[in-house]
Amino acid sequence: MQQATVMRRDPDGTRPRSGIWSRMKLTRLARHRDPAPARDAGVALGPEEIVSELYRGLLGREPDDGGLAARATALRAGTSLGAIAHDIAASSEFAVKQGYLQLSPSELPNLRDLHPERYRSLHDGESVFIAANDGDIDWMEQAILEYRYYDSFGVWSPTIDIDKRVTAAFIEGLDPKSCLELGTFTGPVLSLLDEKGIEVTGIEISHLAFVLAYPSVKNKIRYGDLLSVAIAGPYDAILAMDVLEHLNPRKLPQYLARIADLLSPDGYLLINSPMFGPDEIFGQTADIYLPEWRAAGDKSNWLQLHCDAWGWPQHGHLIWATPSWWERQFEAHGLIRDREVERRAHDILDEPFFDRVSPGRRSFFLLRRASSTRPSPEVADAVARSLRAALAAG
Repeated sequence: MQQATVMRRDPDGTRPRSGIWSRMKLTRLARHRDPAPARDAGVALGPEEIVSELYRGLLGREPDDGGLAARATALRAGTSLGAIAHDIAASSEFAVKQGYLQLSPSELPNLRDLHPERYRSLHDGESVFIAANDGDIDWMEQAILEYRYYDSFGVWSPTIDIDKRVTAAFIEGLDPKSCLELGTFTGPVLSLLDEKGIEVTGIEISHLAFVLAYPSVKNKIRYGDLLSVAIAGPYDAILAMDVLEHLNPRKLPQYLARIADLLSPDGYLLINSPMFGPDEIFGQTADIYLPEWRAAGDKSNWLQLHCDAWGWPQHGHLIWATPSWWERQFEAHGLIRDREVERRAHDILDEPFFDRVSPGRRSFFLLRRASSTRPSPEVADAVARSLRAALAAG
């Protein structure tokens, strides 16, 4: 790609964002001063160990005494983890070791400088990328990959909070012997499931996620793309929270076919993605707010992507569509929603969790094969018990 203006992120490690997604995004890593717990040891991961992991992951060595002391002190004083990681990645040592890196993870170009004709402005300073054809979506996907959009702190949260505990409890309620998580990041949900004796596997495309992966599951996370990574399956549960919307829509059928192949005959797939417009189970989490979307209807996903002021899709999302469009994609691969279990989960989670903690999690599907032999009422009861226990534990 040609050169463009480079945007430096905010001091907390994230790009400026506003609008609908600000109230739905997860807690930012860089905002946390309390380190993530080391789940296999049962103790907190202290600032020195966090800094040591950064050195090991980014520089491939143990930290020197001076660097360890200075950066651990800065972390305790409130310096963001993103800033510390950026400082290490900006060093000449890292540049020599990672010579292929053209841009540090905390910098992204202004895409609107590259193709201003593909954007229109919104009143709040953000923008809409208007794809004329599939090739334009391919171009955006390539920009995300080339500039390592996901190698940045602040996109996901690595901490074990109520959001992760509820997600893990939902999976635990399905009584799986094995679980595959797509987009596992540092593995907080996997670590909780691993503690319960569930055989877990994760897939992740962010290099930096491996730096701070939970020790108990670090060797169970595979780096790469679902279509090419070497995993066998089948899995009794597959988890994809805020993942599928990041895919190129032209490639979505391949990913769903792969997911269906990896799912056991009586297995369940739990997904959560932003969906626009009403749904009979979870209601409406977001309006169809762009006029281009309203004009197009739900026969397809929309080719107009809501972007930030620099032309990057909000949170890297490439698929924007209605619940009914998403449901049809799964049905085409033999996966149907288990509405009875979904309703029971909403009965328990709507007010204490979706309304108060994670409104973006409300738009979830629980999918299974039409041929599944598991009785939905029994599964709903088990999931309800598990979710109540997670909420009671806090």
